[in-house]
Amino acid sequence: MINNIPRVPATFSSGASASTESAREKPSARESKRGKKFETNKEVIVKKPWSYILYRIDGKYVLSVVCGTVALFDRNIPLNPEEVAQALESSESLDALAAEIFNGGDEYRLRHINIR
Repeated sequence: MINNIPRVPATFSSGASASTESAREKPSARESKRGKKFETNKEVIVKKPWSYILYRIDGKYVLSVVCGTVALFDRNIPLNPEEVAQALESSESLDALAAEIFNGGDEYRLRHINIR
């Protein structure tokens, strides 16, 4: 049965056709729904694998905590000045803040932001 399937040779052209060029100019559905992607100045300050990453993004601090048990997701929390001072003071206070975010609470869920 498989031998009866006609084989079509692969053809490659050096130039793109007009239809593929116009398709490239149109934004994909994902881009058009979410808008343009903007580059941010994202710097990793502290990283604890499988737990959290403290970023400085455009001069502001964001703590990204890995949450969940079966399904994993990130909770990205912009830190207020008090939390930044505590986070930069010692790793124990940063661990405690990450644990507090991991364990939930509406306060942190409502403060979540999307970062790329």
